[in-house]
Amino acid sequence: MTDDDTLFPAPESLPGAPRLGEDARRTQRATALLNAGYHPLLSIRLHPDAPPVDDRTAPGPRCGNCGHAAWKQGASHRWLKCGEHLTAGPATDLRAWWPGCAAWTPNNNPRSAA
Repeated sequence: MTDDDTLFPAPESLPGAPRLGEDARRTQRATALLNAGYHPLLSIRLHPDAPPVDDRTAPGPRCGNCGHAAWKQGASHRWLKCGEHLTAGPATDLRAWWPGCAAWTPNNNPRSAA
């Protein structure tokens, strides 16, 4: 056996096993980063006053009440984006419930974000 061999291969490496879609992989990555204390989009530390990761309703700095967040309108959908990291792809969409990052600022225009 080589160092790369494993006794029981991971399910995604088994022949015929279904692969996770892009959205599921992004969700797994975001969860892992949040649990480690990092913001999923920017990979920087969470705000010191950020609410607990496992409590989506607790008050505190969140992406949805950040001054950098802004809703972008498409033909049939709205996306929350961060002005600090603005691109057109779905991988950079924010979740309003995410705890705020260290760059979080209060939203002075409540109509612009969640």
